[in-house]
Amino acid sequence: MSPATRADEKRPYQTHSLKELLRGIVRDGEQASLQELLERRWPILPDGAEPRRVSEHIQHLMDTALAGRRLRFHGVDETIERAADLTMDKFLALPARSDDDHPEGTNNHQKQKDGRTDCRKYWAPVLAFADDLGKLNLSRLEEELRIGHYLARHLAKHFRFSLRECKRKANPGVNRYAWQVNGSRFYLYFPKNFPGRARRKWLEANVDNPAPSRPGERERVQRIIDERLAKPTLFPLDEETTQSKIPNGNFLVFAQLEEE
Repeated sequence: MSPATRADEKRPYQTHSLKELLRGIVRDGEQASLQELLERRWPILPDGAEPRRVSEHIQHLMDTALAGRRLRFHGVDETIERAADLTMDKFLALPARSDDDHPEGTNNHQKQKDGRTDCRKYWAPVLAFADDLGKLNLSRLEEELRIGHYLARHLAKHFRFSLRECKRKANPGVNRYAWQVNGSRFYLYFPKNFPGRARRKWLEANVDNPAPSRPGERERVQRIIDERLAKPTLFPLDEETTQSKIPNGNFLVFAQLEEE
């Protein structure tokens, strides 16, 4: 038996389409399908760039967030990096067979017995999109291109969700508030001890002429909150500072890292 033949036998899924691999992951909980998709496929085809694996695209999202941050303070880089790790974890782990009682049920897709996230929850929307493409009678190439574009958007969405979660954990003294203005929303950060019901009235009294469509408007509004309600404590990135050294009552603002 030639080395090539032996290699082929070790990769029984190498001829499967992306849709077939997704079905194997979501419906059958197949580790081999997941490994093939993550390690040996480059499904994301960005314009003008090299094809990317899932892990490479998450790395790209992290690098873009690091390059685009507008403030440099202690902990911001680590927060972005943790968000990338959390996003990758969402797409990595299948349950052990003994836990796999409901392979297509959403109720059992949240957490496994070992506490890890069941990745089928996050692959399921991609499979649903791929199945819908079957109604269009596309070629395999065109179908996989569209799946790749959808997957890129799907990963970006979950990176944003992960970033929000990591920001909340990094800033226990604040929480997010959605201010509705002219049919649009600002997502802003307030100290937790500021009453939720009073936030809208405070904003209306302190923010002149809010315009959601104006570039940089959310950052302007967040600065007003920071200046009048609390004094954010900024740390240089090279300073050896731990969370325990951040004075009580101060909070770090992360709003500029995220696009809603």
